Amino acid sequence: MLKFLTGKLKVLKTQLKSLIVFSAFYLIAIILGVIFSHGDCNTVLYTNAVDYHLIIMSSKNSVFTCFFNCFLVGAFLSALIICCGFSKFTIPIICVIVFYRGLVLGSCAVVFFTLSGLSGIIVFVILTLPSHAIITAGLIVASVLNYGAHYPNCKNKVNVILINALICALFALVSALYFLLVTAIVVRPINSLF
Repeated sequence: MLKFLTGKLKVLKTQLKSLIVFSAFYLIAIILGVIFSHGDCNTVLYTNAVDYHLIIMSSKNSVFTCFFNCFLVGAFLSALIICCGFSKFTIPIICVIVFYRGLVLGSCAVVFFTLSGLSGIIVFVILTLPSHAIITAGLIVASVLNYGAHYPNCKNKVNVILINALICALFALVSALYFLLVTAIVVRPINSLF
């Protein structure tokens, strides 16, 4: 297990530029999502952010439903890792997905504040931001590892791509567990106060 982890860390170190580029795309997209989220109901970003806000802030939804939704998003992204991982030319598609996730997250920050005020900001900072960051970190790490798998010394690319997708799914599971615990312990009591 230690050899496996050190091997993956070695690949990440050799692909530091790619890791920085993916992360920069995500951070820039979050900032742009905040800047350009102006409440236009016709935009996809605003609609997605409002839908997400309603799911999180609604006390009618089960915390387990939220857990499974969070994990399914990560599982879907893991499937994309597999689909886009077979060629180094399709890996940049993940950059577009990472950018879009950042735009939606930035838009969510504005929606949470405008629709729920202080409680919305607290929920966003404690729940939404970390859970999205964990899932996106898994997506970025798996994509960079896939990019590293396209070097001549990689013997079995298919196995490497599948393992990297499992790493992405592991990040999604961690995010979903975090989501479950924080929703049950923090968010529901905050919603009952406001």
